[in-house]
Amino acid sequence: QQQQQQQQDGQPTQQFDTTSTLLYCSKTPNELLFKEDLAGICDSTVFSITSDDSKILEGWEGRVGRIDKQLLGEYVNKKPHGPKHTICYVCGPPKMTDDINQILQEFDVAPEDIRFEKW
Repeated sequence: QQQQQQQQDGQPTQQFDTTSTLLYCSKTPNELLFKEDLAGICDSTVFSITSDDSKILEGWEGRVGRIDKQLLGEYVNKKPHGPKHTICYVCGPPKMTDDINQILQEFDVAPEDIRFEKW
């Protein structure tokens, strides 16, 4: 659904009925680079760490664990958009990106709607 809105100079701009969600995982909170900036530009964010060190976990109020099928399903199947209207960008180690890519396709996200970078 497309909506028109007027800019300050009177020219119309196009806005689309879209949402952005960031699922961001790292080993420790200190490795969550640009956390505040990213949280400010996304409609929703999930920050997760994978450390099991109690000193690192002390004070952490976010999610603990890797991005998994359950977490992906919560967002890919979210209404009103669903998997047919989902575009994903996956970045990380090759095994992780391959695993996430496979899970997304199991949720019926089209392969051409999954972009990724392996490093």
